Amino acid sequence: MAVETRREKAVNNRNRGVTTVTLEEIGATTEDAIPKPGGSSIRNVRKSLADGRATLQYDIVDSTVGDTYSLTGTASQEPLATHPYFQTNGKWAVTDSEWKTWDKWQKEGTDIATQTLTTYSTGFQKFIELYLKGFTDYLQPRLTLRLVDASTSEPTITELGKISDPARAPGLSDGANWLLTGIDASPDADNNWEVSREYISSGPGGWNADIYGT
Repeated sequence: MAVETRREKAVNNRNRGVTTVTLEEIGATTEDAIPKPGGSSIRNVRKSLADGRATLQYDIVDSTVGDTYSLTGTASQEPLATHPYFQTNGKWAVTDSEWKTWDKWQKEGTDIATQTLTTYSTGFQKFIELYLKGFTDYLQPRLTLRLVDASTSEPTITELGKISDPARAPGLSDGANWLLTGIDASPDADNNWEVSREYISSGPGGWNADIYGT
């Protein structure tokens, strides 16, 4: 009968908690005398036999969702017209008809500096003011969330490129949400998987559900 002779707790190179368990059985005639454990959290099973002593050693990874977790912040360059201040209910809201006028001016190559703006909204005037000062884009703050989990099967990719609600994700303000933008997975010798997922936060209002919805 196998007896547990050692148990060690450590952190591996992916910053994941790992418990290494050693089982031994005296009087064994084969290295398979101790049944191999199953489960999604079992990794790196090692077997040996010497002088009638069978040894089975394996790792148990911390199975907490997202136990390898990282969060980074960046800023992406976006068109000034998409800034939340110029959207409906924004600080300088621009109307749909004014955006059509803007689009027409752009297509026709109109000299915008010569246009009379007094008949337009305060928001449209502010937009044109900034544009003429060279502010054609702005920096949108974004967060990138990376989670690594254990799994007993190969992950599906049906959620890739879709709006998601990842576990342990920090709350976002102004209706922002998360998009699954990357999946990286690899199996071990026992076909247990380490699955990495990467999510990117949207700007205010969230990712467009018509394009990125489930």
